Amino acid sequence: MRTIRLFYPGELKCNTDIRLNKNQSAHLVRVLRCQPGTVVTLFNGNGKQYQCKMVDASLTKTTVAVLVEQTVSRESSLEINLVQGVSRNDRMELCIQKATELGVYKITPVICERSNYRLDKKRQEKKLQHWQSVANSACEQSGRNIIPAIEPLQMLNDYFQTITDSEPTIFLHPDAGQSLKTIKLNAENSARYRLSILVGPEGGFSLQEINQFKQFDWQAVKVGPRILRTETAGPAVIASLQILWGDF
Repeated sequence: MRTIRLFYPGELKCNTDIRLNKNQSAHLVRVLRCQPGTVVTLFNGNGKQYQCKMVDASLTKTTVAVLVEQTVSRESSLEINLVQGVSRNDRMELCIQKATELGVYKITPVICERSNYRLDKKRQEKKLQHWQSVANSACEQSGRNIIPAIEPLQMLNDYFQTITDSEPTIFLHPDAGQSLKTIKLNAENSARYRLSILVGPEGGFSLQEINQFKQFDWQAVKVGPRILRTETAGPAVIASLQILWGDF
């Protein structure tokens, strides 16, 4: 039996009716061929999901009745902040999608020296909204009820001003002398681990950036003997960390 999950950006309460937007309505009725009475699961990122039932089959404003509230946790005990050097559109979107599916806690996009990225402030805001929608859709597919936040786009140098010593930080480098297995993590409250990962854009980090990382005593690690593409590196590391300390 298929499970239909949709992200709803508003408040969800049992024993109420809500209307879905045009795109979601058309997807249910035209693509999935759903009829009134079809069960649909909605979530809004508050950690819960809601069993609903279609009241009608409108192509533009499908109405669903919210019936049952469920608390379902599919979050990892490992809180990973992926600090991703901004890359070209399709690569960045693929990275966000797969990192979300793999359980990333937060994604911080940063502009590095080798990032080929030029957008004015208004277009940056639209791009950020689009990246968040990619994460929302990935949560629909993967069953997550908490959506990883996409942090505001910032320069890598500005990100340096926000860091603390409270959590370990690693950056990927093909010439590093250690692997992920050598990283030490300390559990915090509720046995949760926290870790930040820095992944460079196309072309990797510059020598100046790497020297800055070392000043913060961040650990350079490599992922095997092969050099990974920027959109592959983040998800590959997240999957590996979930095996070592997470929920895989």
